[in-house]
Amino acid sequence: MIRKVCIDLGNGNMKGAEVRGKALNVVSLQSQVGVGDVSLGGLSLGNVAKRKRDDEPIEISFSGGTYLVGPNVARYAQPLERFDAAKYSDSMEIRALTYALLAQLVNGGEKDLAVVVALPVDVVMSANFKETVKGIEGWLLGEHSFTYDGRESHVTIHAVKCMAQPVGAFFAWGLNEHGEWTRDESDLTDATVAVLDSGFNTLDLLLVKQGRIEKRYTGGDVLGVRVAANEIARAVKAQYHFDMSMSEADAYIRQYLDRHKVPIVVAGERVDLAPIIRQALNSLATRTTDFVERTWRNANLSYVLLAGGGALVLDAPIRKQITHAQMLPGPVTANAIGLAKLAQRPGVFKGLSEG
Repeated sequence: MIRKVCIDLGNGNMKGAEVRGKALNVVSLQSQVGVGDVSLGGLSLGNVAKRKRDDEPIEISFSGGTYLVGPNVARYAQPLERFDAAKYSDSMEIRALTYALLAQLVNGGEKDLAVVVALPVDVVMSANFKETVKGIEGWLLGEHSFTYDGRESHVTIHAVKCMAQPVGAFFAWGLNEHGEWTRDESDLTDATVAVLDSGFNTLDLLLVKQGRIEKRYTGGDVLGVRVAANEIARAVKAQYHFDMSMSEADAYIRQYLDRHKVPIVVAGERVDLAPIIRQALNSLATRTTDFVERTWRNANLSYVLLAGGGALVLDAPIRKQITHAQMLPGPVTANAIGLAKLAQRPGVFKGLSEG
């Protein structure tokens, strides 16, 4: 049996989802990758502090080399931070992250897969999208062998379908686990549904009117959480004179959202990065609401759905502008969940035998 799954190639987190019977299997992995391994030889702090295995990076080895992926890569290697669209067509970093995600989804089960790949709107709408799809199919289709923390894994990809990330949020809202429209029929045939999908690198806007995508009100921009992360890194460099990677800045943003305090020690003094982070997030919120206003100006929006990790940052300012906006359950994984539901419909994968 061929399992139908979705992988969302996010720049902040890689997300995967699969419908298994009536249940959804969802995994999420930080999109950090570096070259190296986690071995410290004999180095340790004795019994004062012990390494926790669950927050260590994952070692992925294949013909392209050995990579560390997932959490805390920066502890062991320089993170490889690529944000260009060309990486999707084939890069060793994307392969390593994809293998880690697929291994978590498969988890010892059937290894024959059909995969929906979720991509940013600007990539899907670009003039060279067909070339991007060919590039993705070129490396993703076929047999794959790799090791996941030393354990051998083998998967075979029989079909690939590339779709825009916010389309997944729309289907997470509208489809059930069998890929059937589960809301009132008028929400598909008569309503105007807008999706704001804020990721780490991009901000995507999608508008579906009477069951059709409206190009005029759909688009993307490089206005993801990385904008705030860059501002934080620049401010830290100016004030405290040390370099901060984008993954580290993103981790501090998450900490701020959870605790509203980000204490660190610099040159022997305790400082709180919260004011720097707050200012950067406020600036991102202003730029985001400006883009939303320009793109959706004068549109009659029946529903406004908020998705993506950035929705956790932008929820309050967007609701001030659009009072009936609603955050989807599990906004970080909503795109992957919706496209996994879509994958259950017959005919989604061209040329795939449904028998």
